[in-house]
Amino acid sequence: MTAPRPAAAAPRRARPAEERPSRPPLRIVPPQVPRGRVRLVLTLSTVLVFAVLLLAAAVHTTIVSGQRELDRVDSRITEATRQNQGLQLQVAELQSPERIVEAATRDGMVVPEDVTWLSPGEAPAPPAPAGEAGSEGAPTDERAADGAADGGAGGSQG
Repeated sequence: MTAPRPAAAAPRRARPAEERPSRPPLRIVPPQVPRGRVRLVLTLSTVLVFAVLLLAAAVHTTIVSGQRELDRVDSRITEATRQNQGLQLQVAELQSPERIVEAATRDGMVVPEDVTWLSPGEAPAPPAPAGEAGSEGAPTDERAADGAADGGAGGSQG
């Protein structure tokens, strides 16, 4: 059984050339990129951007922690410098001549009444051999006593 054929459509009447709309000229269309590839590129680009941002955050965190350590070291240096200045002041006070004289007198030292200065050109005479006590080069008892009173320091005052 065959189905009845639909009635043929009425033939179109051809329009005259003046009434026909003009068509644009035909051109070659480039092939379309599949949508899956576009999504893949967008996804990879987004992941790449977030990875770069995460890397930048990690680098900044490292820089901040390094700066914190530098600040800590700088404060320790400042404290050590301050302490060093205090110690230098204390050393200067302890080395002052007035303090040394005061400490010496407190320990029982006395200032000599007569100070004998020696010039660098004078050399003390060498001691005489034990058998020649009265020879010219041997020190007399008076000179030996002066040397002992001076503390053997040549009579210089400290």
